[in-house]
Amino acid sequence: MTCSLTHSKTVVNPRMARIHISSDALEAMDSPAVCQQCEDHPCMDACPTGAMVIDEQLGIVVVHPEDCTGCRACEAVCPYAAIFFDPEKDTALKCDLCGGTPECVKTCRLHALTFPTAKEAVIAAGTGGAEDCGNGEDCGCGDSGEEGGDDR
Repeated sequence: MTCSLTHSKTVVNPRMARIHISSDALEAMDSPAVCQQCEDHPCMDACPTGAMVIDEQLGIVVVHPEDCTGCRACEAVCPYAAIFFDPEKDTALKCDLCGGTPECVKTCRLHALTFPTAKEAVIAAGTGGAEDCGNGEDCGCGDSGEEGGDDR
């Protein structure tokens, strides 16, 4: 609900949120459907009007709703089912990280949502980090510093 209110400034409507929660009662599990910022950007490639663009400041794909025709091509190719549509304007909605500080993370009382720094994400993924890098920089490259890199 925070998401819809943050973006609309006046409306609290879960259908207008850019993150949705799926519940599996049998498994007692709730999972967020949120944009994972795919490296190959299938949503951006599928958009015939160029409404999906990379935000220069954040480096993520965002929607320019004024350019969206509601064709839903982006929704069809999203591997995470993380593109939704505004029920009133029929334009694409996807997480834009609230400009870099996601409000959903700040207001989640249970701390079920997180927004790790790049370093925290690399460490959590187990893909390396400063402790692995032979050059001592905090680059997260996973390189052991030996010729040929880390063969993990």
